[in-house]
Amino acid sequence: MLLSQCIFIAVGILLIVLSAPLILRKVPRNDLYGLRIPKTMQGSEQEWYEANHNAGVGICIVGALTVLSALIILFRSHSVFLGVIISTTVLLCFLLAEVYRSHRRHKKD
Repeated sequence: MLLSQCIFIAVGILLIVLSAPLILRKVPRNDLYGLRIPKTMQGSEQEWYEANHNAGVGICIVGALTVLSALIILFRSHSVFLGVIISTTVLLCFLLAEVYRSHRRHKKD
């Protein structure tokens, strides 16, 4: 149980760390890192930084929720399998919701 929840805590922290440059608008337009949809890749620099700032905030929230859920399960659950299922579900649901929200928000504009 400890190892599996530590992995989820590490993933959450990694998401928070990876979101920081996006939030701080430090990532220039590129083909590897950031919200890469037609509007951000072909639009102005301002659109790129604004879209990635918003996506970074969402990713940071997902990371924090992942860490929080892993800590709660670590100290409250007695089943390793249940802990892994809940942590995986929380991570995937929030991450997919954030990807959908970011894509939809910037595709509409």
